[in-house]
Amino acid sequence: MRRCEIVRKDGVRFGLDAAIIDVDGTLLDTLPFWDEAPLRYLATLGLAGPPDLGKRMYHMSVEDGARYVHRQFAPHMTVRDILAGQAGVIHQYYAEEAKPKPGACDFVRALAGAGVELAILTASRAEDVEAALTRLGLRSLFTRLDTVDTLGVAKSDSLIFSQVAQHMGYEPSTILVADDDPQALAAAHAAGCITLGVYDPASDARQQDVQAFSDIYRSTLHSVDVIPLYGRV
Repeated sequence: MRRCEIVRKDGVRFGLDAAIIDVDGTLLDTLPFWDEAPLRYLATLGLAGPPDLGKRMYHMSVEDGARYVHRQFAPHMTVRDILAGQAGVIHQYYAEEAKPKPGACDFVRALAGAGVELAILTASRAEDVEAALTRLGLRSLFTRLDTVDTLGVAKSDSLIFSQVAQHMGYEPSTILVADDDPQALAAAHAAGCITLGVYDPASDARQQDVQAFSDIYRSTLHSVDVIPLYGRV
């Protein structure tokens, strides 16, 4: 039984039982923070770095980033201590500052109100996401919170969406995946899910790819129509 429908601009309707929602850039407006995070951490040490430090470190793993900070700015500290300090700065941001994307709260509440089962799938740490969603009053709407680390699969691999669909107990064809990243949307599409591409300025240069793998594409989640199907099969 489909719990609700969402409607594409051309009138095509997609029936849903469940939805898998990305966090950074889709549900929360957090991507600009990642440019600031290294400088915020250095500031806690009384140190300063170049304005483009976040961009230099953007594609580094957490561990490689800590090693870079150790070599360039804090040779007196261990990599382990730097990792712990960085994690503290990130957690404080999610727990106290992270804001939702426009329309995101209303969108997930509309899905939950229609009986759609909701799951989070994120590359961020679970404890950070938990803190942000709890503060925003959204955590109770989600029955699952999965991360790429706990599942051991990247979001660019369709297997991760197949795994979450299996855990939720629904066919992928009845699951909506909302994401701002074209690789994640391509993987969800390959897994057979319905894809909702969401615009984020951080992926401005990749919007053609986002749209290419989106069954539905929206600049904000304000404009997604959720139609409950109570009593319909």
